[in-house]
Amino acid sequence: SAVILRTSWVYGAHGNNFVKTMLRLASDREELKVVSDQYGSPSWVGDIAQAIFRLMEKEAEGLYHFSNSGEISWFDFATEVVSRGKALGMPIVAKSVLPISTEEYPTAAVRPQYSVLDSGKIGRLLAEDAPRWDDSLEKMLKELSSKK
Repeated sequence: SAVILRTSWVYGAHGNNFVKTMLRLASDREELKVVSDQYGSPSWVGDIAQAIFRLMEKEAEGLYHFSNSGEISWFDFATEVVSRGKALGMPIVAKSVLPISTEEYPTAAVRPQYSVLDSGKIGRLLAEDAPRWDDSLEKMLKELSSKK
């Protein structure tokens, strides 16, 4: 038996990810440009790990989707990262985050405009909804800022 857990927009205090990239860029640049027409649900590794643990407890089998609840654009997510990072005293110099279209940000990888996963199956099994993306972002940023 096996479990396959699909997730999206993964971030955490370790490794390379969107949140840490935005914080790094916001500490170096006064202006950031971020795609505003792609939507998804960010997934904090702390919540993913908890979901995996709970699936193991339930001896689950099969395919599940998991991401934090709520949806947001990359632009709005970046805006929140910069704002909350600044509020936590991180070295943010960026004065603005500007929205751009997918066409204005050429990349070799084709990204879907809407990549929100339906986490209903795992929610029913675990009898709870995933934590909201904004609550989990706050936890991750506090973890990151306490390590510096």
